[in-house]
Amino acid sequence: MEMTISIILFAATFTALITPTVALVPPVESQIPPSSGQQNQHSVIYELQEAKIKIARLESILDESMPNLNAKIQYIRETKKKIEDISVEIDNLTTALSKLQHHSSRISALEEEVQLLWDAARKNNFEIHTLEFKVQDAEKRLEVLTSQVEKMAEVISEKWIQIQRLEQAVQMAEMRTQKVKRQVTFSKCPFVKFIKNVFGHHLETLKGILHPYGSYSAADPNSYWAQALHHLQGALSSAKQYHYKVLKFP
Repeated sequence: MEMTISIILFAATFTALITPTVALVPPVESQIPPSSGQQNQHSVIYELQEAKIKIARLESILDESMPNLNAKIQYIRETKKKIEDISVEIDNLTTALSKLQHHSSRISALEEEVQLLWDAARKNNFEIHTLEFKVQDAEKRLEVLTSQVEKMAEVISEKWIQIQRLEQAVQMAEMRTQKVKRQVTFSKCPFVKFIKNVFGHHLETLKGILHPYGSYSAADPNSYWAQALHHLQGALSSAKQYHYKVLKFP
């Protein structure tokens, strides 16, 4: 097929190139005078030379036309290849179309399924928006509760400090109560009363006796008499404490 197209194109091109040239060459009989044989010979030689020149020109024109001719042939081949590819694609599309026609019921079912999926997607979007609003509301409530909890924590901290202070105050009160109880117990004990009366009386007597021999001042704890009286008072206090322990011993 391609060889036939090439031969036809070559013949058409060669004919188109030869026809104008032949038309330009006058007939041999019209150029040779009937009276002279020498002129006839020169005319033939001239015509042969002209024919050679024209043939050379034709060959040159043919050489120049060959690339264009080859390009056209190549274009025809490519076009033919495209036509074949398009034919194959058309056949494939025809086959696919026939299959689609046979599966029209399946397509309808798929369309219904797609519609159901779209409906479900819209419903899910609505539910998602509703949940987002609920989440925002819950976050706001959580912030309020967090603020309330922080305030309650501050109040609890303050109350705890107050409770600790009250516990300390209760402990101090209990200690003072125990001290008062001990003092009451000491004051009720006959031995303590005796020691207090005796030592207290002698202490005052001792102060009166020692006063003329030295300066006594309660404001001066470094004086000799003040130190002596301090030791005496400490001994009295130790005796009271020891007696209290003896009373508590079972």
